[in-house]
Order: sequence, then structure tokens, then C-alpha cells
Amino acid sequence: MACAKYDRLADWFTVPENRDAYAHVSHTFTHLPQNNITYSDAEKEITFNQAWLKQIGIDQGDKFSGKSLIPPAITGLHNGDALRAWITNGITSAVGDNSRPVLSNSNVHWPLITTTAGNGYAGLTIVPRWPTTIYWNCDLPDCTLQEWKDTASGKGTFEDLLTFERTTASRYLLGLRKDGFMFHQANMRQTDVESMTVGTQTGQLSLLQAWTETIVQEMTRLTDWPILAQKQDDLARKFNERMTRDQCQPELSYTHSADGKSIVAVTVTANGESNNCGTTIPVTLPGGAPTTSGKATADKVGSEPLIMWVTLSGSPVKLDLPNPVSLLA
Repeated sequence: MACAKYDRLADWFTVPENRDAYAHVSHTFTHLPQNNITYSDAEKEITFNQAWLKQIGIDQGDKFSGKSLIPPAITGLHNGDALRAWITNGITSAVGDNSRPVLSNSNVHWPLITTTAGNGYAGLTIVPRWPTTIYWNCDLPDCTLQEWKDTASGKGTFEDLLTFERTTASRYLLGLRKDGFMFHQANMRQTDVESMTVGTQTGQLSLLQAWTETIVQEMTRLTDWPILAQKQDDLARKFNERMTRDQCQPELSYTHSADGKSIVAVTVTANGESNNCGTTIPVTLPGGAPTTSGKATADKVGSEPLIMWVTLSGSPVKLDLPNPVSLLA
């Protein structure tokens, strides 16, 4: 630890307030490409990194993803030795790249789970992730603009690049895609860059900040949805829960009032008559929290409607609405 403190950035992260301002995740220890790596070397990349994170205290961070990995240059996802080393050492998920179909599930809302036949080792969750035109090796607008023109037939100015990103990313988000977006260390250069204006914001903005302002301003223009950032462990869990939930085949039925003019309750079922599901089922409801015949947890963020997360453990769950919903004539 004494040696680590000679690194000013590492020392800065030993302060809990600084550490917890970031969501940390492993990127291996030396960024060694994983496609042809041996099990022994892959294990060192993970265990050395885990030991360093523990030494600095990052593993105690409230946004730390200890079960996730960002593979160097998206490598190793078809190397059984690397996958086995990751899983053996507690890594259960890694991010992929949606521009590579081989790393994506045919169901866009599900993760890809590695198999021995397809990847060399089974059981790792590959979390979907979008590439962007903010390229990994660029720290300034001119750099990423030129790379966009050279590699993706981009045209125009940096503002045109941001317009392309705005229309692309907002389409994914409006399609309820929760995939992450790909950025890198160079994209965070900020303290010595020239001022720029992005929508309503003017100042010294890194490429990452410029992209984020562009997308968030567009989404808040179009919707009043809450926007939440997820650490990678949680994102992997949510993708797996969505897959489990869909496979449970949940259904919702209505209970009508005696006169048939309103809905007074809804009943949640799944998996036919078994009514069991390995994860909770979300039910969006108008008004306040209902009374329930089973276990259900209320969730509401910002202006979104109430969501009841229902647990099915062998019986249907009925939600009695506090205020009946009138049916249109």
C-alpha cells in the first residue's frame, strides 16, 4: 500500500468519497489481449487485478462490480482458457460488442450465455453493449471526427457526429434497450480542452461529457422518463432477470366490477398452473399502491407510473386497486 500511494491517482482513490464517485469494474491488470492467452496467464490478469483493487480499497466501493469484467479490446470471449480463468475467480459476466453478431443473443433483450461449443467454456453472461463514434483512442473532437470519416463514412463536423449519435442512441433508448455504451479512458480528457457548446451547456467538456449531454438532452426533450445509470454487476443481473422472466411466460388477468364498467383488481400468473418464477414480475399500475394477496414491492422513480414487482412462489398474486379503472364505453 505504501508503494501504491506514490501514484497520485491511486492515492486519490483511497479516499472513500472519491472512490464512490465512480462505478469501478475490472479491465484486467495489464490489458493483455485474451484471445490466445493461457489459463495461467489469464488467471494472473484477474487475481493480480483483484489483489490491487483490494489493496487500494476500491473493492469496498458502493458502486464496485466485483463479478464483472470489461475484456481488453473485447478479447477472450471465444477462448475457453480465458473464460475458465474468469469464472473460476468469481467473474460471472463480461461486456460484448453489439456490432459483432456472434456476441449477441437473437433476442435483443437477453444476454448471450457462453457455451462450450460456441465459446470454449460455458456459463459466462455476455452483456450487450453499443459501440459509439467516440473512438477508444481519441481525446479531442478532431480526432474522433477524423476516425469517424476514415472508418465509418462519416461526413461533416463534430456537431454532425453528435447529431448522428443523438439519433442513433435515442432510437435504442426509446426502444427500451438497456445495453451499455462503449467509452474509454482517453475520452475523459477535460481539464485542458477548449470550451464547446452542446445544446444548453457550454464549458470545457470531455468527449464523454459532450456525448452524454447530447443524449440526455434529447431524451429529456422527448420524454419525462427517469434516466438511471447501472453498475455492470446490476446490469448483468437485470439482463438475466429479463431472460428468466420471459421464459416464465407471465400473464395478467383483470377482475371487473359487478357492473362491468371498471377494473378493480389484476391477477399475476406464470408458468401455467405452477405459478413459480425465478425472478419478480413487474406490473405497471395507475394510482397508488394496491393491497395484495401475496408478496409485491412498490417501485416508483420520478414521474413514472407505479410499478409493483410481484414474487410468484406457487400461487397467483392478486393486486386490488385502491381506485377502480373505468373502462371506455
